[in-house]
Amino acid sequence: MFPVIAAVCLYFAASWLIWLHATGGGANAATHTVANKPATPAAIRLLVAAVIVLHALQLYEQLYRSGGHGVTNLALGHVVSLVAWTSVTLFLVASLVRRVLNLGVVVLPSGLLGLLIGAALPGEAFLLESLPRGAGWHIAIAVPAYGVLSIAFAQALLLWMHEKQLRQINRRRLFPALPALETMESNLLHLIVLGFALLTVNLLTGMISTHRSHGVLLLFNHHILLSLLAWAGFGALLAGRALFGWRGQMAAQWTIAAFAVLALAYFGTRFVQDVIL
Repeated sequence: MFPVIAAVCLYFAASWLIWLHATGGGANAATHTVANKPATPAAIRLLVAAVIVLHALQLYEQLYRSGGHGVTNLALGHVVSLVAWTSVTLFLVASLVRRVLNLGVVVLPSGLLGLLIGAALPGEAFLLESLPRGAGWHIAIAVPAYGVLSIAFAQALLLWMHEKQLRQINRRRLFPALPALETMESNLLHLIVLGFALLTVNLLTGMISTHRSHGVLLLFNHHILLSLLAWAGFGALLAGRALFGWRGQMAAQWTIAAFAVLALAYFGTRFVQDVIL
């Protein structure tokens, strides 16, 4: 229980520091005191790294101890927590090489939500060892794919919000410290390219696993159909950018929609199967 409580506290602290960083010191930036001045990026990254370690300790308990000795418990809540942890970890790594630190205003609260869901609502045990041979590779690629595309979702959300605020000249901006639109669009493009590549490999490994266990490449259920639709959505976005120059609001809205379909493909179908049915 200690890793959960400590991680929750640090998630709140890191989220608040990144909020101050993104807003330039809060709502009253012109009059803020020393107490609410933005922390340095290095201090924020150090705090996020501590959050990642504590979240990882909780994941170890959930994945490798809750299912029994020598098995991996991929209960729905545990997978939600794992994807959230992966997103936060990838966010920290990305912040070292690109200007994406402000994405933490979306990524860190999502990480906190994933941690709480995994701890409070794990769901029924779902053992990796019970899955067909080769499914482990499929899952191992799916997790970082979801992680990268969730960061792309966060970038698209802030890009959409930022561009919308820029068009309203007389309205005060919620996040005045965000990078330029060109920088945010470049970050989004790199994230989509990487996420689409991982998603493509994930679909291929899933087809191989399905062929080994059922003798066909695809089983046309809700999970497969929604996954293919999300993959087509991200692919269409990249094609639209290359052929028609899709940027700004168009790229952001397309990313948000495609990610929503991708989330439904796994988490939505698992929720219906494990909880509703």
